[in-house]
Amino acid sequence: IIKKLLYRMELKIYQEADKIIALSPGVQRYIQQLFPNKMVELIPNFSDVSFFVPREKTADARNFIKQPLTILYSGAIGKVNGLDQYLDLASEANKLDKNWRFELMGTGNELKRLKKKATQRQLKNVYFIPFGDKTSVKTQLESADFAYNLQNEFTITAQRRNRGVKQAGFLVLYKTTMPSVLAE
Repeated sequence: IIKKLLYRMELKIYQEADKIIALSPGVQRYIQQLFPNKMVELIPNFSDVSFFVPREKTADARNFIKQPLTILYSGAIGKVNGLDQYLDLASEANKLDKNWRFELMGTGNELKRLKKKATQRQLKNVYFIPFGDKTSVKTQLESADFAYNLQNEFTITAQRRNRGVKQAGFLVLYKTTMPSVLAE
């Protein structure tokens, strides 16, 4: 019942809106199908999809015992980004003696608190990297094992514009019996 009410509310909002702005071509098409007489403007995310292209990695050259698995969060560091769970995952990895490196690259009002929490929990596998220009973000994404590649595959499969891994809460599922990802 609640789901139906929310969908009705969504339709009413679009129906009564003076202007509608979509952040991806897929969302723009969806709204235009619902309301063909409404003008739906597209303002895509600032990510340059021709610039943020994954480089091929060869698994043969990788020594996972000596070189840690790198898990990267890049983007806003705020209350809604779920980064306490990211630190929880780093803590669990420590307890299980996993050779995993957790990197946080970004800025936001929670950065100082998360740094303090990581220090208090003695998370030596968590690294805070200053957020930089798009070239430094691309370099960091290319060196990560987990984040960028998943996002690229997801956008291809879902036929969505690749808006990058930044700007999204990175809630990691860590009590599963198989590799898992939560995509928003």
